[in-house]
Amino acid sequence: MNYDPRGHVNSVAALRSRLNWRWHCEHIKHYAWLFIVLLDFCVLDAWTTMVFMHELGIETEAHDWIRTVSYWFGPTFGPIVGKGCQFAAFYLASVLAQRFSIIIGLILCISYLLGAVINTMVMMGHA
Repeated sequence: MNYDPRGHVNSVAALRSRLNWRWHCEHIKHYAWLFIVLLDFCVLDAWTTMVFMHELGIETEAHDWIRTVSYWFGPTFGPIVGKGCQFAAFYLASVLAQRFSIIIGLILCISYLLGAVINTMVMMGHA
């Protein structure tokens, strides 16, 4: 790492991060549809997880992070906080790895949709 006279750290990673953020702010309108669809599936998965936890209990949740956060915040706010953190992590990943953001977003959309379907099937007794 190189240090400038003001004491700031100048590194390639910091410069790349700044450039990625600038690019992201300029081009987010091109893939805003991905964030909207992902947010919809994220809300759907969080809602079915809340209903699932109220009916069957927190301990039956398979995802470790969501189960832990639900123990901390309860079966209503736990899935909301957990999915909010997951959405924020995707947003950060889309800034840092902009080439892969659409692929990662589509994989997450499928994952959240399958999570909502599985939650619903378990609640109905089909799984």
